[in-house]
Amino acid sequence: MFILSISFPILIHFHIISYLYHIMCTKRALKDFEMIIWKPPTLPCIKVNTDESLQNSNVACGEIFRDQSGVFMGCLSASLGDYSVLKAEIMGFIIAMEIVARHHWRFIWIEGDSIGVLLAFSKPSMIPIRWRNRWHSCFSHSMRAIFSHIFHEGNGCANELASHGHSVSDTVWWDVMYVFFRGYFFRDK
Repeated sequence: MFILSISFPILIHFHIISYLYHIMCTKRALKDFEMIIWKPPTLPCIKVNTDESLQNSNVACGEIFRDQSGVFMGCLSASLGDYSVLKAEIMGFIIAMEIVARHHWRFIWIEGDSIGVLLAFSKPSMIPIRWRNRWHSCFSHSMRAIFSHIFHEGNGCANELASHGHSVSDTVWWDVMYVFFRGYFFRDK
C-alpha cells in the first residue's frame, strides 16, 4: 500500500483513484511544503542533473554537470530515438556515467526525476540486455556513483536541455554555457 500526502483541493478528486488502486491518502497543511531547489554535491563529487523529454514518440535527454560550488562544467543534449520513457531515463544515466569516465572524474552524483531508474540501478536485471555491457563498463573505471531523485521543479536546466535534444540529430556537448539555458542554470542554483 502506498501513502500519498496531498493538499485539500486535490483530495476530493483523489478519493475515486484511492478506492480503485487501494492508495491511502493523508491531508497536508500548506505549511508542510518546502522549496524544491538544486543542492550542491559534497567534495569531491561532480553532480549531474539529467532529464528526458518525449515528443511524438521520440525521446531526447539533457544533462548538466556541475562541481561542488555549482560551477558549470559542461552539458549535453541528445536525441535518443524511439524508446520507452523508462529506457530513455536509464540511457540518460548511462550516458552521464560515460561522460564522467571520459573526463576521468572519479566521484559522481547523478540526480534525475525518475524513481524507476533508481530502482533499475539497484537491480541490474532491470537494465535492458543490449545496454548491460555499457552499464558494467561504466563501473569498471573505478568510479564511485551516487544516484538520487529530484523533483521536476528543481531540474529546470536539464529539462530545457532535454527539450533542446529534439532539435539535434545525435549528441551535442557544450563546454560553455549557451544563452538558451542560462536562465534555468541560475534559477536551479
